[in-house]
Amino acid sequence: MALTEEEIVLLVARTRRAEREEEAQRRAQEEAAGAGENEAGGRDRAIAATERSKHMSLLHDKTIAERAIHPWPNSSIRIPKDIVNLARHGVQIPLIWLTVEGLLDTSGQHRKFVTVPPTPKVQEYLAAAYEKDRFLPRGAFSQALQAFIALWNAVGPQAPAGTASQASLLEDMHLAILSHAVDEHWPIWRAYAKKVLDWIFEERAPGEGIGLNIAEIDQRLVAEAERECKYPAGRAIDFTNSDNTMVGKLLRAEGSEVARIGAEIDQLHRAATFGDIRTGDTAVSTVPPSGPRAERAPRGNLPSAGPFSWQRRDYDRGPQPFQRAPPSYHSRDGGAWPQRAYRAERDYYPARTPQFCTSCLEMVSDHDFRSCRRPYAKNLEEYNGGWRFPGKDLPFCNRYNCGGECTRGCTYVQSAFSFFRRSALQASAFAHALEQLPVSFRARLAHVVPGVNNGFSMGELAMPSRTILAPQHFSKEQAPLITAWKDKALEDGFAVGPFSGREIEDSVGPFACVPLTVVHTPATETKAEKNRVCFNASWPTNVESGSIGIRSINDELKEEEWECEWLLINEVKLLLSQAHSTACAMGFDLADAYQQLPNAPWQRRRFVFAVDGEFFVWIVGMFGIATMSALFGQLCDVLCWWIERCFPSVRARHFADDHLVLHDGTVPCPSTEEVYAEVARFGWKVHATKHFSWSRRFVLLGFDWDMDAQTVALTEEKRSKYLRKLSAVLSRPAVRYKETSSVAGTLIHVCSIFPERRSHLNAIYALRNRFDRRRRFHSLDIPTPAAAELRDWLKFLKTPVLVRSFRPPTASFPHLVYSDASNLGCGVVIDGKAQGWALPGMIDHDEVDIGVMEAWALQLALEACISMGAGEWGLREVAIAANITMSMAYVASADNLADAPSRGDCSRFSPLNLILAAPWQEFMGAATH
Repeated sequence: MALTEEEIVLLVARTRRAEREEEAQRRAQEEAAGAGENEAGGRDRAIAATERSKHMSLLHDKTIAERAIHPWPNSSIRIPKDIVNLARHGVQIPLIWLTVEGLLDTSGQHRKFVTVPPTPKVQEYLAAAYEKDRFLPRGAFSQALQAFIALWNAVGPQAPAGTASQASLLEDMHLAILSHAVDEHWPIWRAYAKKVLDWIFEERAPGEGIGLNIAEIDQRLVAEAERECKYPAGRAIDFTNSDNTMVGKLLRAEGSEVARIGAEIDQLHRAATFGDIRTGDTAVSTVPPSGPRAERAPRGNLPSAGPFSWQRRDYDRGPQPFQRAPPSYHSRDGGAWPQRAYRAERDYYPARTPQFCTSCLEMVSDHDFRSCRRPYAKNLEEYNGGWRFPGKDLPFCNRYNCGGECTRGCTYVQSAFSFFRRSALQASAFAHALEQLPVSFRARLAHVVPGVNNGFSMGELAMPSRTILAPQHFSKEQAPLITAWKDKALEDGFAVGPFSGREIEDSVGPFACVPLTVVHTPATETKAEKNRVCFNASWPTNVESGSIGIRSINDELKEEEWECEWLLINEVKLLLSQAHSTACAMGFDLADAYQQLPNAPWQRRRFVFAVDGEFFVWIVGMFGIATMSALFGQLCDVLCWWIERCFPSVRARHFADDHLVLHDGTVPCPSTEEVYAEVARFGWKVHATKHFSWSRRFVLLGFDWDMDAQTVALTEEKRSKYLRKLSAVLSRPAVRYKETSSVAGTLIHVCSIFPERRSHLNAIYALRNRFDRRRRFHSLDIPTPAAAELRDWLKFLKTPVLVRSFRPPTASFPHLVYSDASNLGCGVVIDGKAQGWALPGMIDHDEVDIGVMEAWALQLALEACISMGAGEWGLREVAIAANITMSMAYVASADNLADAPSRGDCSRFSPLNLILAAPWQEFMGAATH
């Protein structure tokens, strides 16, 4: 009886299902048998494992082959074990890990060790590596694919009798691709090979084949690869341009032309292999390191770095590029603040591949539709950095501008997530400045030039597997502010859009929105109110992320670490106090600072925001991302160093985008215009109002600095602002974390000039720590101690004159002093002499803990210094009258010489025998000596 087609399909499906069930049953029986062996023989095997060394033989057995897997026969390179384990478990191996560079990277600096089965973090790491395969050149891709074939030959299944081995099928695929792939069409065939590998490793039932003959070229996949690379159909077999290739030129060359063209081909090959940091624009084939703390500088004609050890601050043993101050004051490095960002093993920036420009209607790699300068139609008008037909609202999209409707895969939508925004920053200026730096600095800042050219990565960010929409973090009353901000962002070229959610999903896949919020600054007597629109990159919170399906941007980046120079107020005091009487300073802010940095297009699916139901893509640096301050700060490092190099008599520092330039020398100071000209060299613009010219009295960071009187005072504008903020908080029945944290930050800023006031922040800190950060609208009543501290701060800020001297001490007390406390007492060590104060049971008092006793020990150390002749120098309220400045550092108990004396053991030291006022007498009723 003949079977119908439907019956045949059903019969085949039932047969396959039965085979899968039998296979699953067989595996379950094997696992059960293995478990029984474990229960019965586990103890014996454990004993045998402990005695394994007694049975190990070190004699050479010629019949045993080496277990390592090599990418080719007799190779001195081995395929790492973690990659082999991944292949054994059927995980697709990124080809970039199988290149010679990847196999030789055994130090783990550029490839992390991966575990099996892959954890979510490993899966993210694999996805990032797969992305790099899209940019491998032909030679590296072919070598890596052949290494994969050797790996699969060793770990893959044995082929049934009479059938071709899987390794031979992969070799046939490789040869078929190589026979078709000329250099001109390599991007298409690379995409084709990637698609075949994706087919091979897709999820299938055990023993189930694939619907593709990998040994032959599949024309449907070729067409898909052409569309993916934005080539017209049939381009993979279009050889009309073959005469214009370098090989075509070499074929036609005669005489001396052969050597010239051959040398040019070799030079192009070297450029494609090693790149060149000296050029202003990164070459198409260059793949520079994107990690700001990469351990190697980009290859090229740079001098060899040689062996060096990474140090936190002292980057180079030779002359430092940042000019040092006189030895009597702290170096700029000592006052820098470490900012967090990338780790050393950061991913590489993908190189730019040719794209279809909808303005000139050509496949290009030197520009995108936004920066095109040769539109195909003369009647196109320039709009927002691109081109459009007169009267059309939407730029760049050729289909829309010609009267059609945007369709699935619209070029305009795709380009928003793929084009590199042309920044005003000048890559050539940064490259030239970096050439003057020591090699170790160049390695740390090697990402700057490719970042300016191709976009800066924010760090390791996972892309969403489904679209995530963010709630609004602003009120209805603030909606007009958001709309106006969005319109200006589009006008300034900081964002592109609008799009619908479906357009984005159809073109580039799922995306995640970043919520917008408004930071309100009330008006002052001299300034109008200000409403700053910011991105809340800390949404969702850790608790929300589980249900939402993705972690916040800042949560993913919180472990990123890097450093930039960061000016602190204490360093300002040191700089100005050591300056001569003829010194003067100037300062400036940078305009739209963060927005000058283009972001990485491959991360923009995390930088989508919504306004009025429409979606937009942020294409520049995002204020609110944790790593932006450090990323921007490193570019300012280069600017400050360059200013110092151009004008040897100045020292340049920056705090975020606030820059201070101090001139202290015998030569005339450069003019303000000359300094601004060097700033403009890099593409920065000085803020229109936030700057001051050469002076000995100026306002910086909210304080009024007087170099003649050597005093620093809180400005009246800041005083008024802070008083209003404190009064507003005290008038509320309850406060939230955001308000409490803002007040604490304000008061900490004041403490940078009045350090003795830090002891009046404890209750405010305690209130801030009580908030549940997972609840955005969690509010608390202000407890009595916190309210008392706030009122005390109000009283302090109403003091008529809030001035403090930064005059340096006239005398020094060059002694190393140790203080420590334990639950038994306090101890002080000065120059090998010690004294201990036994305080048994003191820590059991209600108002005493180890922190209080540590403060007592520090006070005893201060009193000991004063009694031994220290004067004219200041610490807190006890020492302000004596004008004492102490340089303090935490020392671990194991290294603290005062640890033993605090426990009553002074046997290793000579006695100090000092009679000091006991700070704990209020608890004991009398002084204890």
